[in-house]
This record gives sequence, C-alpha cells and structure tokens, in this order.
Amino acid sequence: MQKNPRYPLASLRRDERGTAYVVLTLNKDGKVLSYKLENSTNRSLLDEEPVAVVARSNAMPPFPPEIGRSEMELRLPIVFSLR
Repeated sequence: MQKNPRYPLASLRRDERGTAYVVLTLNKDGKVLSYKLENSTNRSLLDEEPVAVVARSNAMPPFPPEIGRSEMELRLPIVFSLR
C-alpha cells in the first residue's frame, strides 16, 4: 500500500510532509473489512490520502495458513516526504 500514495499537488507546492497511520482490519483472504485514520499528519490534504490508498487497494495477500486467524488488525504508516 505504501507504493500507492499520491502526493497531493497542493501539498507538494507547500512543502508539506508527514506520516499518517491507518488501521486496517483484514479477513484471512486479505479483504479489507474496515479502516480508519489513526494518527494525523496535521495537514488535511495529506490526511485524506491514506484512506484513499486503502480504498484503491482494497485487498492484501491472503494470510499464510499457519497464522490460524480469521481476521487481523494492522497499523500501517503512510509516509509523505520530499527528497
């Protein structure tokens, strides 16, 4: 998912940076059951993108059978940095 963020053009122009965290709940097939923004970048345009990344992705790889769980919660950082 980290490969999918789109840096908002207005944020690029303003040199805005930050890390937002998204919490996902996945089923064993990798389907996203729910998601929410947990930590803000304190930049409204940047905060919209992590949720949009999840909506665009909408699936992760299935869990390996040895995990033995039907659902899992993940906390993922979405990093916006200018290099």
